[in-house]
This record gives sequence, structure tokens and C-alpha cells, in this order.
Amino acid sequence: MIKNALETINKLKVVRSGFRVHRRRGDTPAEAYHAMRQLYVLTNGRFNDWVSRYISYKHPAKKIEGSSSIIADTEIPDAVNAIEKDGYYIFKSSLPDEVLRSLVEYGKNQPCRVLVSKDSNAVNFALSDEKFPYDPNIESPKFSFDAIDLVSNPTIQMLLMDVGFRRVAQAFLRSDPLLDLVAMWWSQPSGGMAHSSAAQLYHFDMDRIKFVKFFFYLTDVDTDTGPHCYIRGSSKRKPKQVLRDGRIKDDEIMEAYSEEQYTEICGPAGTIIAVDTRGFHKGKPLLQRNRLLLQIEMTNSMFGATYAPVPFDPSWPEDFTDFVRNDPRFVGIIQQPE
Repeated sequence: MIKNALETINKLKVVRSGFRVHRRRGDTPAEAYHAMRQLYVLTNGRFNDWVSRYISYKHPAKKIEGSSSIIADTEIPDAVNAIEKDGYYIFKSSLPDEVLRSLVEYGKNQPCRVLVSKDSNAVNFALSDEKFPYDPNIESPKFSFDAIDLVSNPTIQMLLMDVGFRRVAQAFLRSDPLLDLVAMWWSQPSGGMAHSSAAQLYHFDMDRIKFVKFFFYLTDVDTDTGPHCYIRGSSKRKPKQVLRDGRIKDDEIMEAYSEEQYTEICGPAGTIIAVDTRGFHKGKPLLQRNRLLLQIEMTNSMFGATYAPVPFDPSWPEDFTDFVRNDPRFVGIIQQPE
């Protein structure tokens, strides 16, 4: 117990120093980021709760003007209650047909990076340096799109500007939210093998202090086509036997949690899910067909992992450039124009 307390104190000092650097420079030192992850485990999430309360005080929720074309305001309390209780929420509304068609067409034609093996044993994987249009004939568990390309897509820009998702994030985070990450990828069958690099083993995310991810199913998802698997209630305190950073095997998860907590989130193309991925989750390995998924993440602080910023592009549509210029704090991943 004394050793654990001393380690916690030391990690707190590293994180405190890292916060000072982050306020001054905007980036997070690697040692401070890793200390934050370790503090989540050492305190079983309490450290994140403490810091989140402080962030809520420093950056309180503000009134968000406008109306959403996708998320009804009346649905937001149910969504937030479900995320806090179970760790996820499946929205009653779905992506409009024209939005869905646009994103699928984009996913079929926009060049992306292929997850390829870096050794002869097919153990270590990394995304390719070159980008290629998506080709389902290429054997790979994952094809990933670059954030700069995604943010430049007008349909995704529309989703980023939609106030409904921002209101859900604000209510859950209890603070003024920040746009943290935009990602999109194809997943393919790989002989039933679970790939760690494709997030197909159980884990929890800890890139930021607190965050919420919006997942958009762009293809039909059933039990054989890569549903998002989630352990209900695991975003709260975790059992000691699985309280560690890294990938965790299914049998360990099943020993720590009841069968009733295991959830496969299936749904037709257009399904929208909000998830607190500090809970245990994975993408189930695909057995048939291919799956296309879009993810938008919002957080209460950019302290944490370092992602490459998205440079501002003056050729973007005027409504989006105005959005970026007028709300620089929210669009944290986009560099402001000179």
C-alpha cells in the first residue's frame, strides 16, 4: 500500500509538471501522458474524476445556439444517463440517407492507408506509408483514412458543425467540449483472428482525461460483421484482476464481469452510438463482409496523446471556415489560419 501511494505521488508530480508545459506550449510531454495513464490504473479512475471536476469549474458548459438536423434535444438526457450508467447509448435517430450515401461513396474512393504486417510472422502491424483507394481484394484487417482528408470532406464537416453531438458531449463531460479526433476505417474478415492493431482485443482507451466517442455505422453490422463489443458498466471502477493498461483476453474479461454485461452493438447502416471508451470494449473480428465506420471524439481537455494537427485549408466551404475561425477552442485539432 505504501509503495502504491509513493508511486501515485510521483506520477502526480509528473502530470502536474506536464500540465504546466501543456498550458504553455499546447502539447503534452510523453512522460506526463504515460503518467496520466498509470494514474488512471493506480486510482481506478478517481484521478480522472478529480481532474474532470476541476476542468468543469475552469471551462463550464456554455449555451450552444442553433438546432441539430440529426439529434433531438429531447433525446440528450436519455443519452447522457445511459452513457453514465452503462457506458454507451444507441441513438433513436440515424444518419439521413443522403449523408450515409455520401460517406459510403467517399469511403470507396478516397485513398487510405492499409494495415500491413511488418514482420514475417504477421505479429507486428502498422499502417502503410502510401495511400491507396480502398480495395477489398487486398488482405488486411483494416484500412484507415487520414484525419486531414476526413476533415476536408463536406459531409463530415456538416457532422462536425451539427450542434446535437456537441450538446451530448457537453452534458456528459459537464464542461465546454473540444473536438479531439476524427477517424474512419474499413474492417475486413481475417480468418476469425483478433488483431490488436485493429483494436480487436478488449482494452480501455485513455488518450485524454475524459471523452466521448460517436460511432457511425456506415454499413450494416450484425454479429458476424464486426459489432462494437462493450462491457456494460465497465467505464466505472474496474475489478482488480483486470485493472491494467493494455490488451486483455476475452476469458479474463468474462471472469471479471457477468454474462449479462457483455454487449454486442449491432445495427443497420446509419446507426449512431455514443460511447465512453474508458470502459472495456473491442471490435469483434469479422467473419464475413466488410464494415465501414466513422468516429468523432470530443473531450474536456487536449492534455494527453499527441495527434498530428489538421492544417487549415482556405479552400474549405465558407460556412466551415467561418465555423473554425469563430470557435477556435472547440476545433482543437484544426490549426487556426494565420
